Amino acid sequence: MYGDMRHLPFENESFDLVMRISSIEHLHQQIFDERQIKNYNTFIRDSKRSVEELGRVVKNGGIIYITSDLYDPNLQKTDRWWKSLQDDVVVGAYKFEDFSSTFIDSLRKQGFVFSGKDLDLDFSLVINGENRSNFRGRYITTFYLLMSRCRN
Repeated sequence: MYGDMRHLPFENESFDLVMRISSIEHLHQQIFDERQIKNYNTFIRDSKRSVEELGRVVKNGGIIYITSDLYDPNLQKTDRWWKSLQDDVVVGAYKFEDFSSTFIDSLRKQGFVFSGKDLDLDFSLVINGENRSNFRGRYITTFYLLMSRCRN
């Protein structure tokens, strides 16, 4: 099915489980046309809308599972893994400081809570960890978010 992550073609509370695995970070890419790259603020706004849509289609007691990439803007200034129009752009990832407001806060407003242990929001291992993976010099990590809807 082809569609728009910001406007899902499903009724409210249609699914017991929804998953978005490493796809939301590509929300701003229109069939890999670099002329369609949106600025970061628009990307964040659209991402929040997309997360709200995911939450909308999850049933009470249902689960949402999201993965995506985060980066430290103090260390990761550019990202040339995908051609961009600007030299100072990171595409396909979220700044650490935008993680909570974009994902967690958006879902909590819809009655979601963490499934199991609360998420550790200390991203220092990505920056300082001696065993961290250095993928092409990137200070980027993949996160997962597992939450369930608990409305009374």
